[in-house]
Amino acid sequence: MSTFNQIYVLDLHGSTKPKELAPPGVENENVFDIQKGVAIALFVKTPKASSGIFYSEFWGTRLEKYQKAASSRRHEIEWQTVDCVAPYWMLRPLDWKGWGQYQSGWSIADSLNPRGEKAQIFGLGVLGFQTHRDHFAIAFDKAEIEARVRDMIADTISDEDLAKKYDLNNSPGWRVKDARMALRRNEHWLRSVISCSYRPFDNPYSFFGSELMDRPRRELIDNVANRDNIQLLISRQIGTANWRHSFVAS
Repeated sequence: MSTFNQIYVLDLHGSTKPKELAPPGVENENVFDIQKGVAIALFVKTPKASSGIFYSEFWGTRLEKYQKAASSRRHEIEWQTVDCVAPYWMLRPLDWKGWGQYQSGWSIADSLNPRGEKAQIFGLGVLGFQTHRDHFAIAFDKAEIEARVRDMIADTISDEDLAKKYDLNNSPGWRVKDARMALRRNEHWLRSVISCSYRPFDNPYSFFGSELMDRPRRELIDNVANRDNIQLLISRQIGTANWRHSFVAS
């Protein structure tokens, strides 16, 4: 904005990641074989040009966008003037109504600020656990998880037979042999068999530890598992036009 007198943004849309909502009954194909949306930007730098930021958009199929872009001239396109302001400097028209009230609230990100700073309510943030082998580390029946672990500990079954029985594959961060050795050294492994909030209204049992999971998350082990603690569960990325992400778990 400080370098160019005028900026024209022709949004060709087509984003599938994140998913972009098109107007009802309108196609929204990408002009390239990529997941991100595409735009044509014209940057004008000349002493005679008045300053301004202008926006327009094309919806439709890939062919329709090609045809429209090929047959259009800049002065023939209906451009909207953009009020591009801090802190986001968005190069597209947005409804800023209520922005002042929105800013008066505190950001989720602020909740992790150091003590004494704005809205510090939590001192730690972490993603949910990832097993990379849900079929083995999670089960509806607690006894089933315990039976699997006992098979891991038993020296009457080979690593190869165990892997075949439970469809287990070695990975760079987890190996059947190493996991079995770790379990044999863990006298209190039963404490790691706990219920988890796997899906809404679905609270199966899991072996919560690195012996069966690739990423149990140290923060969850230290602060959540088997502890009466409080967490704030939120979505960091919003892939829809409106906020509709709400999570509740005991």
